[in-house]
Amino acid sequence: MLEHIAGKVDEIIIGVGSAQLSHQIDNPFTAGERVLMITRSLESLGCPFYVIPIEDIQRKCPLGSPCPVHDPTF
Repeated sequence: MLEHIAGKVDEIIIGVGSAQLSHQIDNPFTAGERVLMITRSLESLGCPFYVIPIEDIQRKCPLGSPCPVHDPTF
């Protein structure tokens, strides 16, 4: 899927959720390990990409609504 997207955009931004969690059954890897695995697996993508860890904010909000608070303006 990313290969298809890479042919249509200038760059790709990938968010890694639950960055504060690690060493658990559901999240066995640290955020750094997850970023490294994704980065290494996409080395030959042929499109600039950024892998950004994102911590859970632990708020009951509609999906997507907290994003402008924590992310830069696009």
